[in-house]
Amino acid sequence: MKALHFIFIMVISLITGNCQVMMSLNECIEYACKHNLDLNQYQYQLSKSMVALRQTKLNCLPSVIAEYNHFISSGRSLNQEIYEWENNDMQQGNMALTAGLTIFQGLHSLHRQKSAKSGYEAIGYSLEKARLHIGLEIIQYYHEIILTTSSIGIIELTHQNTMNEINSLKEQIIAGTMSKSSLYELTAQSYKEQLQIEALEADRDKNYLMLVRLMNWPMETAFLVDSVFYGFTASDTSVYSSVPDVMLENILRGSPEIMEKEFQLRATKYEIQMQKSLYYPAVRSIASFSSRYMKNAIDPTSDSNYEYISQIDDNQYKQLALSVSVPVFDRNSRNTNVKLARIEYERLQNEKEMVWLQLKKELLLISEEIESLSHRIIISQEMTSAFQQSYETAAEKFNAGLLNAYELTLAKNNYTSALLELNKTMVQYSMNMELLKLYGLNDI
Repeated sequence: MKALHFIFIMVISLITGNCQVMMSLNECIEYACKHNLDLNQYQYQLSKSMVALRQTKLNCLPSVIAEYNHFISSGRSLNQEIYEWENNDMQQGNMALTAGLTIFQGLHSLHRQKSAKSGYEAIGYSLEKARLHIGLEIIQYYHEIILTTSSIGIIELTHQNTMNEINSLKEQIIAGTMSKSSLYELTAQSYKEQLQIEALEADRDKNYLMLVRLMNWPMETAFLVDSVFYGFTASDTSVYSSVPDVMLENILRGSPEIMEKEFQLRATKYEIQMQKSLYYPAVRSIASFSSRYMKNAIDPTSDSNYEYISQIDDNQYKQLALSVSVPVFDRNSRNTNVKLARIEYERLQNEKEMVWLQLKKELLLISEEIESLSHRIIISQEMTSAFQQSYETAAEKFNAGLLNAYELTLAKNNYTSALLELNKTMVQYSMNMELLKLYGLNDI
């Protein structure tokens, strides 16, 4: 096991030795939450929803409209006193101030506010859901990079051992203690290892590009992950147990997917109430104040020039009205809107149940996978230790001329495969643990 730990340390050194920019998993997720373009779209929707919510509150205030008109007219007109056509130029104007307020409409405005607020909350949780999904993808790509990078390190160390064995074998062939047939076997093994490294490098680059795209990271600046192995031991993994049902239920109730559907249901519920409020009579009040003036007007009381201020003061018109409108027949449009809103409410309820079951299934699968991986890590550690001893023994016999190259290669491949399997199991364990943490299961 000491040699195994030494190899792990060597892998870390080979991978991170030339790295200038290091990014942890949390740093990658935080960066993506700030720069991902898809999340920006949700932010715009959230801002629009906030503006709409504020407007529903402002709609409860009275509406006030100020109006001013000035008319200029010229041309021939009939003088009614002498019945002759005359050329006249006329300028006149009017001004008005009108205020209106809806006093009662079946609590329509209140239900609209509540619906808009629930819609705003739903979009907020949609944003949280999108962040969660991006975080889940980043965790997967991040660990795929860890897996391929550490696997490359393991195979590179194996390849280095193979090349050392080839060089040693060439010296033995020159000395006449070994045949060339063993050299062919080891040379083929070295080519096989090179092909494995190239395939893993291609997978690593693909996962890196996917991670960079999710993060919206600048392509001109490269980065590497900050760790490869997590130092799991048998005692670390054996204490894991399944997620308690109570904790699972609490996580499901507070998850962004469920909360999004919950607020969508609330918004639709208020939409139903809003449509029902249209059955009630609507009571509105209207108040208006207006006046008018005319250029070159004559004061009828003094036959002198009629001043503008005097005209506006004398020609005032005030009005206060109260209107009541009762829906009698609207071609069944209100009933139709209520039915459509109820159907949408039932659809969202069903969708919420589907999301609940799917999310619960995912969390249980992750929990069961972690429990399985914790046992597999213990077995893989024992298996790797056994194959390590087998390979070390085979190498000693090969150097003493008691074992051929095929048997040495077989022992080395078994050891390498065991290392790769242990590496894969540990990375998968870490990935699933990070997935549960992102869902909010920190204390398990």
